[in-house]
Amino acid sequence: MENSILTKLAQLGFSDKEAKTYLASIKLGTSTIQTISQLSGVNRATTYLAVESLMKKGLMSSVMKGKKRYFTVEAPEKIRSIVAQEKLELSKKEDTIESILPDLENFFSVTQSSNNKPQVRFYEGDEGLQVVIRDEILKVNSQYIAGISNKDCVSAVFSRKNIENLKARKLSRKILSDYVYTSDKGDYEKGHSLRKVTFVDKSDFDQPVDFTACDDKLILTVFNESPISIVIKSKELSEGFQQIVSLVKQGLTKD
Repeated sequence: MENSILTKLAQLGFSDKEAKTYLASIKLGTSTIQTISQLSGVNRATTYLAVESLMKKGLMSSVMKGKKRYFTVEAPEKIRSIVAQEKLELSKKEDTIESILPDLENFFSVTQSSNNKPQVRFYEGDEGLQVVIRDEILKVNSQYIAGISNKDCVSAVFSRKNIENLKARKLSRKILSDYVYTSDKGDYEKGHSLRKVTFVDKSDFDQPVDFTACDDKLILTVFNESPISIVIKSKELSEGFQQIVSLVKQGLTKD
């Protein structure tokens, strides 16, 4: 039970030593630093620092009895009021962010637009790749997406839900997608008026990669033990790759 309480106190922002000191003080009532230290198992000097911190938070107080200083815990209900105050402060911070964000975005866009160099961002690991599909691909605004992809690798990393969400978004926004793909399953992707797919055999293209061009971005993904996505913001590179996809499809069609 005590371990559970200590864990929950930690979730509320107590340090390990503060939690042990607070719990020991509740059990003892009014007591000295030495007594609190003995019950909590925290050394005396650290107990004093923990008590000082808890007093600043309004969770403990002290009183002099003769020449000795005693410490006591405030009613546990005090924790609720502290959490309420933290929520109020967080709400104020959120309001502040909303008020300054437009100006910060303007400054950022001016800085970026004055720099002609492509912007490059790196995302690593499975979690990083999920961020790419959520923040870069699912939020596509253009009416055209082009790509060359190893579908087996994509399906192994990206959740089915994300893939279906992307397909639904493209359909609802009438986004045309043009893909060259390979898979051990063979030519299984079905095209339609908004989805043009061209299959290439694994014997001709077996690399664990995905290239996607959308909006003004070119996204390069390598699927290996430590997968990585490179997002390059460049209108020229994105449109250039779209043209490459078109040329590749023409070559495959001629064959």
